Amino acid sequence: MLSLNIGAEDRRPLVEQIVVGIRREIDERHLRPGTRVPSIRRFAEQYRVSRFTVVEAIGARRRACSKRMVQHKGVRRRAR
Repeated sequence: MLSLNIGAEDRRPLVEQIVVGIRREIDERHLRPGTRVPSIRRFAEQYRVSRFTVVEAIGARRRACSKRMVQHKGVRRRAR
């Protein structure tokens, strides 16, 4: 399970907070290749952000080449 610190007290945009948090989880080896992360809907509910924000963050991570999205199957961490 992801453990991200996302909130209004951080002045960075929410998308950036999510991207940085996911990157930290990968770097600290809490998020390993093949690990399932929450669906967009569950992620949004868990962190109290909009689904659009989550989609933007996943897109940013995908463009950084460390995540891939499988439609209707959630998101998984991809091996480097």
